Amino acid sequence: MNSIFKKKLAAAMIAASVITAVTAIALTETETAAINAKVAAVKVVELPSVASKLVAKAAKQDKESVATAVVTAAAKRNPGSTVAVVRAVLKQAPETTKAVVAAASAAAPETASAVAAAAVDVAEPGQLWHPQRRSD
Repeated sequence: MNSIFKKKLAAAMIAASVITAVTAIALTETETAAINAKVAAVKVVELPSVASKLVAKAAKQDKESVATAVVTAAAKRNPGSTVAVVRAVLKQAPETTKAVVAAASAAAPETASAVAAAAVDVAEPGQLWHPQRRSD
């Protein structure tokens, strides 16, 4: 995949994610506070691992809400960890891509293009739109 295509795809993902990402099932204040406390209690280097574990433990219907809450908490705590946390979460729950990219981009806007690029790198085949090759 060439660099220009990746940049355009990343920009399109960010735009689409910000427009369409709405969490289906909201977490309670208590659940959100527990996630924030867990994220605050660990070392920064452990954030991706902890984020991945929290998402893995979430019930299927809560994965998107937990993923966005974890990514938001981690990005607010340490914006430099945002890309690593997004990668870890998306490897665990690729179906949350749009919501996670939107949450990360909103919580740490300075990392938005790197977050989108990470989402593209982690995406499974067929998960993202791919242009068909032309036979020119």
